[in-house]
Amino acid sequence: MSLRPIHELRQEAANALARGDVGAARAQLFAALGHGVAREEEYAAAVRELRELLVRTGDVRGALTLDWYLGDERRQAELLERVPEVDRARTLLAWAERSTDAGVRQERYARAADAYERAGLVARAAIAREKADDHVRASALWSRLAEVLGGASSDHYAAGLARFNLARTLLRTGEARRGRAPARGGRRPLRDALAARARLRLLPRAHRDRP
Repeated sequence: MSLRPIHELRQEAANALARGDVGAARAQLFAALGHGVAREEEYAAAVRELRELLVRTGDVRGALTLDWYLGDERRQAELLERVPEVDRARTLLAWAERSTDAGVRQERYARAADAYERAGLVARAAIAREKADDHVRASALWSRLAEVLGGASSDHYAAGLARFNLARTLLRTGEARRGRAPARGGRRPLRDALAARARLRLLPRAHRDRP
């Protein structure tokens, strides 16, 4: 970490950019952000300058990370289509959690779930579906995960947890009471899910919550 003041590092970065030395400018701005104690307005200015430099040099993921710090959804939105699905999903999830409008929040959770599905992150997609109150699609995702983990994984706890979450979402949709599971997997995953839920209820909380 540099001990030089942020304003000096920012000025050196500006000078480096003026002579076309992008690498030096980037290094000076990163050094400025290494300060643990600084006035917010001065620190935020350095963040914005580095953000613009990262966009200019093609480091869009790094730029979006800086936008997360700044909390500017409009500027984040400018980058969403240029980052991997997982970054898009995390951004949409953060937007949803900050929103005070129930309809907007639900729509953003649904978009986050879509992005997580495209990224192949089934468990995260299922959680986002639940937050969007789409328990039918959430149960389908938990069913898919339970089937994959039950057939190919040696992690029996993870498989049991997937079945537990499947049972929980089926109860929310009423499918469990009607003795039906999502089309994918048939009745056996449903029976396994309900059995897993019953077993997990008997375990001490600390054991249930272990990673």
